Amino acid sequence: MHAPAPPLWRLVLKSLPPPVLVSVICWVGAGVNYLLFHTLAELFSIVIAMVALVVATTSQRFTRNHFVVYIAVAIGWCGALDLLHLVVFDGMQLLPGNSADPAIQLWVAARFIQAVALVSAPLLLYRRVRPLQMQAGFGMAAVLSAALIANDFFPSAYVDGQGLTPFKIYAEYVIIGLLTGALALLWRQRALMSTRLLANLLAAVVFMILSELAFTRYVSVYATANLVGHLLKIFAYWYVYLALVHSTLREPFSMLARAASTYDAVPDPTLIVTADGKIHQANAAAALFAGQAAAQLVGQSSHALFHDAEVSAAACPVCQGMQTAKAAFQVEIERNHGRNAIECSVAPFHDHHAQNAYVQVVRDITDRRRLAAEREALVLALGERIKELRCMHAIAQLVETPGLTLAQLLQGVIDRLNAGFVLPDQVQVAITGDWGHFGDQIPSPRPTPWLERAISVHHTPRAQLHAWYPPEASAAGASFLPEDEALLDNVVQQIGSTIEHLQAAEKVQRLSNLYEMLSATNHAVAHSNNQDTLLANLYEALLTHGKFPMMFIALTETGGFPLHLHRSHGIPAENLLLLTQALQSPQSPWYQLMGGLAKGEIHLHSIPATYADDTDPWLTFLHAQGIQERAVMPLACEGRLLGVFGLYARGLTVFDADEIRLLTEMAAELSFAFGRLASENRLQQAEQKAQLSEYRFSEVFDASPLPMQIFSLGTRRLLACNPALQQWLGYTSQEISTLSIWAERVCADHAQCRQVLELWQHASPQNPKGESLLLPEMHLRCKDGSERMARGTMTMVGDEAIIVWTDLTEIRQSEQVLQESEQRFPAKANRCCRRASNAFAT
Repeated sequence: MHAPAPPLWRLVLKSLPPPVLVSVICWVGAGVNYLLFHTLAELFSIVIAMVALVVATTSQRFTRNHFVVYIAVAIGWCGALDLLHLVVFDGMQLLPGNSADPAIQLWVAARFIQAVALVSAPLLLYRRVRPLQMQAGFGMAAVLSAALIANDFFPSAYVDGQGLTPFKIYAEYVIIGLLTGALALLWRQRALMSTRLLANLLAAVVFMILSELAFTRYVSVYATANLVGHLLKIFAYWYVYLALVHSTLREPFSMLARAASTYDAVPDPTLIVTADGKIHQANAAAALFAGQAAAQLVGQSSHALFHDAEVSAAACPVCQGMQTAKAAFQVEIERNHGRNAIECSVAPFHDHHAQNAYVQVVRDITDRRRLAAEREALVLALGERIKELRCMHAIAQLVETPGLTLAQLLQGVIDRLNAGFVLPDQVQVAITGDWGHFGDQIPSPRPTPWLERAISVHHTPRAQLHAWYPPEASAAGASFLPEDEALLDNVVQQIGSTIEHLQAAEKVQRLSNLYEMLSATNHAVAHSNNQDTLLANLYEALLTHGKFPMMFIALTETGGFPLHLHRSHGIPAENLLLLTQALQSPQSPWYQLMGGLAKGEIHLHSIPATYADDTDPWLTFLHAQGIQERAVMPLACEGRLLGVFGLYARGLTVFDADEIRLLTEMAAELSFAFGRLASENRLQQAEQKAQLSEYRFSEVFDASPLPMQIFSLGTRRLLACNPALQQWLGYTSQEISTLSIWAERVCADHAQCRQVLELWQHASPQNPKGESLLLPEMHLRCKDGSERMARGTMTMVGDEAIIVWTDLTEIRQSEQVLQESEQRFPAKANRCCRRASNAFAT
């Protein structure tokens, strides 16, 4: 007796740990990034859907379980829509667009197809549908849904910033209603399903309903309700896996026993035949194989219908085996002149209607034999491809070598490439092009077979990879396989991409060095106070940060040719003479560069790897040192060429636009620095002259016998007064520190004081600088109380007014005495005349 089936709830609880573990992992992923959680949850369901589709579809041939296949096909196409939903989900940024609506629309479409499939699936428990029809139906539904969504014909399900649309919410309730109906139908048809299948399907549908309920409650696609819905979906699809994959692989026949007969459940043609080969009973597969109804097969010869009709029954190994064998046996025979092959499995069978009968199972093994032959060919080819893969792996390891140079890369490829061919000991390979020659010498004329591939860097062919067999190997039948051509294609692609990466790394390093060199140059400019110091600091900056293998600084005394070597680096002493001759010889290419350098231009010159001109010893030396690029920049000061500095580089890259821009900025900074130093030198000389003039004026000012004082035009403060003024009036500069104090203390006449202040106010801004203004004659009060008559001459120099006083006191006193004398002279003359007259009269 069979043990009673366990309760449904126990089966469900027993299978809970795996989805709980997956949910915990996804939950932890949500703590890191919600997109990580969403991706893990969706991939779990997508993988299950695809596995169910593949397993159920491929196993349908022998299980005939249309119910399971139908659900698996539907779930598989829903998984395809879920994959699109994952790709376009808000935040993934894998496809154009930044709206969450397409992902929600794809979700609704997938869930609706899934719900319809589950509602209609119970009908397949006692009906049949062709797999192609199922695939076409659900595939068209999925493709049509995706097309409608992509072309904006599908109703909007989500509005960014607002949440779910009414359509989305009502659609979820419709889906929930369909799933509830599916739940009822599955329970109604439970007699046609095993307990385990029923429990898993019911649990899957329940979790789907709960998941859909959660998806009616969120506003943001990153909300908690959305997270809960995806967690519930994990549980739902776990039970889908148990129901479909488990039931398909491990329990197919328990369902078939409820839905079909034993013979019809066997996917291969199965016969019960008598010892003489007459058919006693046949299943549906046998009828399909023979092209007749099962009832019509009864009584006919199994040999004529299922064995090789071209061979007589006496010579048929199956028929002869039934005559002599006492145990089960298996024979493979060919039919239709070897175009088909079948495998006959025969076992003795005894029933009440046919004595000495046999069960004969016929299986078409044509595809199996073909696959076996293909497998053998693949195994043979695989051995060759393993060599190719090892070769590619060795080259990949070579590429990862730190500090790999171009020569090491090309020679390393040549050393490893032979092992990837069919005849590694005889094949010969070489690389020729802009970077030189590596590998075997290329024969002339070229032998056959011959392979050649271009090595392109940034879509520009730079070299050729050659492979050939020598004539003796070709005569022995050596040839290249199509896989060898594919190997060369992969190798040249690998070489090209590696060189591009090396170039990119070299460019980044060179730009970094140039930025550091520019920064150091700016620092040198800021901390240099003369031309010699600037040149020394420039050389140190180039040497420390430039990382160039060779460089030099040359100066000119005439602003042009010739140039005289000032400093150099990286050039052997025995070769400096070559550079000196190149800088001073009129036949040198340097002579042609002077015109452009004098205009501030930067000159670049490339030295090809195949350079063979020996007319210029200096260029020949550079080529021997592996130098590939030269940059020459002018050192100019206010439009006059002071010299040049040259930088020599080796490597994969040339000076590009960014590097030229940095070098141009450096040349401009240096030109500005030299100009600044020249300006500062002129300014220093002017200041020295001004200081000398000021000193001389100070000497004259202090030694002058004329009273002098200096006022500021802006502030009207007394800036200085000479000793003659202090001795003349008796005031110190502190006692008459401003113009107003001067007027109050020194001016004896208030009217004259106001007149002088008004004259100062109106005359000072209008009087041209350097011209003199004659002040009115004034009465000045000395510190001891005496008064002086004086007149000043004011001269404006810059923002200062210099007043020189002339003392008129004695002059005015003499004039007064003279006037008084003139007034007394007529009276005295009259008295004298009267006295004379009286004398004459007497």
